[in-house]
Parts: sequence; C-alpha cells; structure tokens
Amino acid sequence: LASLQLARMVDKAQLQRVADVAETLARRLAAEPEPREPAGFAAVARGIPGFVGMRGFLLGGDGACLATSVADARAAPRAAAADALVAEARWGRSARGSRYDAASARRILEVAAPVEPQHGRIAGIVRAMADTRDADAELKGTQRLLLGGLLAWTAAALVAAWLVANRLARPVADLS
Repeated sequence: LASLQLARMVDKAQLQRVADVAETLARRLAAEPEPREPAGFAAVARGIPGFVGMRGFLLGGDGACLATSVADARAAPRAAAADALVAEARWGRSARGSRYDAASARRILEVAAPVEPQHGRIAGIVRAMADTRDADAELKGTQRLLLGGLLAWTAAALVAAWLVANRLARPVADLS
C-alpha cells in the first residue's frame, strides 16, 4: 500500500510541475507582443525553470500547431483540435491529463493552458507534455529500497524472536 501511495504522490507532483510550467509559459506569452513566432516561442519556453525534459507547443484557437519547442515537427501532438484538453483550454481553463503512448511505451503527462492577452479573449493555447520515464525509474528505485527495508526489518524481527525464545526456553529446560 505504501508503494501505491508513493506512486500516486509522484504522479500528482509531476503533473503539478507540468501544469506550473504550462501556466507560467502561457502568462509569459500573453505579455509578449507576438508569441506565435516559432523561434520566440522556443526561447521563452526554454527560459522557464523546470521546462527541461518537456515538450511545449503553441496552438491556435482551432488547435493547429503554430510553434513548438522541439526541432522535430513530427513530435507535435496529433489531432489537437479534437483533444479534450484543448477543448477545455478554449473555455479559458487549464486542463490536465495523462495517457499511455503505445508507440513509445511511456506514460505522458499533458497540460493545456490558455494564453489570454489583456483583451480577455484567448490568443492561443500552450500545451506542455512530459513523459514519466525519469520519475518512473526513481520510483522503481524507491520501491526496491522500501522492499529491501521491509525484508531487513523482517529478518531482524525473526532473529530477535529466536533470541528471546531461546532465552526464555533455557531456564524452563534447566528446571525440567
């Protein structure tokens, strides 16, 4: 149970980190005069603490990818216009989600945050994505450490029980 709780806490913390980065990027882009230029978007995205290891995308109101923080255009999210996260962000609310990517065999955490300039209308949508490879590896190591600790404490308890049993049984054997 502790291992399951630990996994949930790690997922929640990592999703919160992705959300913080996406929302910070959306606020910074709202202040930019023209955030839709791909080179400008990538520079702003890389300047955000915690962005390392993530992919960022600037989507238009229709869901079309306007700019990306990665050089490979094939990494852009597919069918973004029909995506539930993007649909939620169109309403002016940040949306979070996770999915399993069968192609890479990894879990992907995603956040879509609206870019709202001073006019109150949505100028675009920031979509931040991160895979959980590093967190999963760290979690696996922690789970092994927990299991090792459990086995060590069990062995210590068995040795202590054996010593106590022998200490109590010796006087009874001497009396008989």
